[in-house]
Amino acid sequence: MHPVRRHREEKGCKKNQIERGDTRQIADRDQAETYKPEHKEETSENRVPLLGRYRSGRVGFGRLCHVFKLSRGDGDTQSTKPTTLPQTRRIWRQRVPIATPDKYREMLDSARSNGFALPAINVTSSTTMLAAFEGFSEAESDGIVQVSYGGGEFASGQSNNDMAVGAHALAEFAEVVAPQYPAVIALHTDHCPAGRVDGLIRPLLALSAERRRAGQGPVFQSHMLDASSLPMEENLAIADELLDLCADLDIVLELEIGIVGGVEDATDNEDIDRSKLYTSPEDMVRVSEVLGTFDRGRYLLAAVFGNVHGVYKPGAVQLDPKILRDGQAAVAGRFGDEARHFLVFHGGSGSTLEEVHEAISYGVIKMNVDTDTQYAYTRPIVDHMMNNYDGVLKIDGDVGKKKAYDPRSYMRSAETGMASRVVEAAEMLMSAGKTVGD
Repeated sequence: MHPVRRHREEKGCKKNQIERGDTRQIADRDQAETYKPEHKEETSENRVPLLGRYRSGRVGFGRLCHVFKLSRGDGDTQSTKPTTLPQTRRIWRQRVPIATPDKYREMLDSARSNGFALPAINVTSSTTMLAAFEGFSEAESDGIVQVSYGGGEFASGQSNNDMAVGAHALAEFAEVVAPQYPAVIALHTDHCPAGRVDGLIRPLLALSAERRRAGQGPVFQSHMLDASSLPMEENLAIADELLDLCADLDIVLELEIGIVGGVEDATDNEDIDRSKLYTSPEDMVRVSEVLGTFDRGRYLLAAVFGNVHGVYKPGAVQLDPKILRDGQAAVAGRFGDEARHFLVFHGGSGSTLEEVHEAISYGVIKMNVDTDTQYAYTRPIVDHMMNNYDGVLKIDGDVGKKKAYDPRSYMRSAETGMASRVVEAAEMLMSAGKTVGD
């Protein structure tokens, strides 16, 4: 049984109602040695290129050398060996790379027309990114993986704190591992304050420009400007400039009007005037006046309706989703129905299911998930440390247990816990079972 599915069943979570075939089965990593997959004859329809099988661990290096006549360093090539090895990875119906700009727009359009939202999962490392990929794949949901400026700084190394370098590194990692998963994933940078645009968004746009000249797609499919702490017109002036830069590179821009409360990275809005937590219909119309109605380029709008970053009990956050309804109506009345905004829901912790679904009905097509997945990732690590304290620590002159303090022993559990929470998010946002993959 897939570790994520087992973890969710142990928690008493509802099983996903989507019918899955036997090709979605996976062996537990701990039972890899005894797992014997059913043999299926390779045909032109299910054949995976040999190099792809090597990268996914399905074909050994020796077999690769034999086929391509590569030297192993000892003067000989490896003799022929069977290509069928014990399977410890999923055999997907199809593997999909990171979304192209066209595919990303298709994801956004599908969410809008079919009444669901895409989970946008914050990541800070390769292991949290893998957890997100695992969760999306288990839920059979497309999704967005996003890196904040703080996440980029962390990923670049503690002695560097270079947000653009860290974000770029995570994007490159995603490009390599994404084809191993069937979910269509888009990459996004999250919450970049105006004062950090030159350190994050502009360097990444420059990298995307280089890739474009080489005939490749952008590094990230979208970037978020969070200049909501500035006066409205200053916020829109920066967004106006960035929209042109992004559109030239086939990149989607996200902006925020109004302020999301709570704490995000080093941005602390816990004591903000509560009136600023609610966007007015006039504000949403003004965005359309300045940025256009998608004729200049695609953009997403994080309009606030009482949202607060952080962790809260259900009912503790005073949300008013009808603000989104009224704003969308004002935009449609001025510019037509097609001008309705593609809305983003930030600060969703503590929201009820009814509030989330109501927000989606008014045009939310993306919802950020960070605090809850952070907890889901950390909780299994705490369990491991508490249950194996005499193994992870060298107590009373003992030497501990290597298997207990090997990071892989608890990082697997952490990934599984976080992936399970991603599945829950997909089910809550009604994206489970929905994909634009071919």
